[in-house]
Amino acid sequence: MGSDRRRRAPAERIGRILNGSYDTIIVGAGHNGLVCAAYLARAGRKVLVLERRHVVG
Repeated sequence: MGSDRRRRAPAERIGRILNGSYDTIIVGAGHNGLVCAAYLARAGRKVLVLERRHVVG
């Protein structure tokens, strides 16, 4: 039962995140993704950055 909850948790979190409204969604929080997100945010855009790993950069 606990393992089922852990498997559903990421999907539920993603659902809550994506219920928001974003101008741009960037997939990948490497150097280029983060730089792009920073430029867009400074220009007033609402940006969401998604990364599959637990580290960015």
